[in-house]
Amino acid sequence: MVHVVGREGFFRADFRRSPVFRPDGMISGVVICYELAWPMMVLQTHARNPDRILFTSNLWWAGDTRLQILFRLHADAWSRIFGVPCIVSINS
Repeated sequence: MVHVVGREGFFRADFRRSPVFRPDGMISGVVICYELAWPMMVLQTHARNPDRILFTSNLWWAGDTRLQILFRLHADAWSRIFGVPCIVSINS
């Protein structure tokens, strides 16, 4: 389970239901880690017309590899394709 901090506190994102939630009154889509590489997961998120997409990942295990760069490039590409801003969060 993922908890996102907003101005009013924590927002629980239940990924078994909808890939979007509304912190701060904006519709935010969430894509977690390897879902970024699966087009259907990103398309499912975008189908809900989010105002922004949050891309989160835990890449601490990747060490000095280029996975963080690849993750950021993919997130930026999806953001440009759909015309919505993205927020990238990587735990390295």
